[in-house]
Amino acid sequence: HGVEGRAWDGCLYLTQLANMLFYLPPLLILLMICGIAIPYGIAVSRDDVTPLLPFISDTGARSPESCIFALFLNPAAFVAGTIMFVRYKQLQSFEALVTRLHTVNKLSYYIGLAACFGLLLVANFQDLADSRVHLVGALTLFGGGNLYIALQTWVSYRTSQQHFYLRLFCFVCCLSVFVVGLILQLMAVAKLPNRADVPKNCTTVEAGSGDRPWPGYWPDCLPGYDLHMAAAFCEWALATTFAFYFFFFYFDFKLLSFSLQLQPLNLFLLNDVYTSPTNS
Repeated sequence: HGVEGRAWDGCLYLTQLANMLFYLPPLLILLMICGIAIPYGIAVSRDDVTPLLPFISDTGARSPESCIFALFLNPAAFVAGTIMFVRYKQLQSFEALVTRLHTVNKLSYYIGLAACFGLLLVANFQDLADSRVHLVGALTLFGGGNLYIALQTWVSYRTSQQHFYLRLFCFVCCLSVFVVGLILQLMAVAKLPNRADVPKNCTTVEAGSGDRPWPGYWPDCLPGYDLHMAAAFCEWALATTFAFYFFFFYFDFKLLSFSLQLQPLNLFLLNDVYTSPTNS
């Protein structure tokens, strides 16, 4: 009876935790805010970035802000992956009712996990440490995030349609600022002069390779400054819209109800193990 009672208590505890999964989206947003706002404040106070619209990655490129950047964004990637898994399991109940939902559901889940892996790369390979890996992570995060949102918007339309038009608006905004921001940054980088031609009064950092500088602290004396600032605005808008979209899962998960059941293979054998004198 003791083993059975402990198993039942464990089931009740896990069920209570499972029925609180709607707190995951707010937790993700809180981690994102802390992982961006705290490094930004430290970087500005140390004069590592300009206060006006630095790239988010630039706020966590130097120590000690890079440590805090990774400290919050690593668990944010885990929470985001958990949200995607819960959403994947939730949509499985609709797969028999909606054509192609099984394929789209599984595809969006794997794409979402790839985006989470991109977030891990961004958090742990800062721009000044390894700009190439960081860039791959950023493209995986934002590109995969856009694909995940696009597929989830389609799923929302084909299933409950809860907040569908708000989700569609978020997707259009995400895709627009991602494409525009990427083009603007590429245009800004193309305007950078060779290292030998950089004005001596311009402060740049060591990141990048080849003849051209890749400044994290992008001063207005460098060509492409206006384009860079516009691209940075797009990145901030993209991160904000991502967070806003994931908050909709709060309402989806509020509708979930879980029931967990623990079934030992042989309850009598377990009782013998706990009561046997040879195991005391």
